[in-house]
Amino acid sequence: MIGPTGLTDIGKKEIRQWLTSYKPDKVEAFLRELDPCLIDVIQILDCRKTYIPSIEYKKNILKALKKVIQKVETMYDKDIMGRPVEHMARIVFLQATPQWRPLYEIKTRLEKEISEQAKPGRPREFISYLEWDITFEIARLFAKYIEKPAFYRDGPFYNVVRLAFKFLELPNKAPDRSIKAVLKALNVDPIVLREKR
Repeated sequence: MIGPTGLTDIGKKEIRQWLTSYKPDKVEAFLRELDPCLIDVIQILDCRKTYIPSIEYKKNILKALKKVIQKVETMYDKDIMGRPVEHMARIVFLQATPQWRPLYEIKTRLEKEISEQAKPGRPREFISYLEWDITFEIARLFAKYIEKPAFYRDGPFYNVVRLAFKFLELPNKAPDRSIKAVLKALNVDPIVLREKR
């Protein structure tokens, strides 16, 4: 529903259906200013996809790193007297040694990143920020061109935000939390919204 230049005709039509009781020129101005906001979010999402290394890439690095760690651990399999050192004692020693500690820290961080990235969807904290940001922009434009935004599930503001989430393919289909947070932050004062420009 969003193309390279903004909302498609179908997307605009869906939003207009929720804004039929408002002045058409105000609705069109609202849609014109909404387009760049939606395009910005899409570009952010696309850039993030481009710059996040793939899980396979990280797994290959982790595999190579584990081989290095294994070789380092075998170097310290005997103490200075030539007696065998227990495996766990060796690991504790190496993790405490400044020259080897970074290997273990990188290994731990890579393992965490791989498990996080393997979860379906995009990272929640990042998405929460984007959801809040686009909801704020819609609230600002809504106050400027349409009316004071309000939290009614059957209301125009709620449904415009819901459609924006749908068009942007954000995982949260019900924007309740973002809308409540934005309206609370803005104290639902349309004058404040207009001046935030």
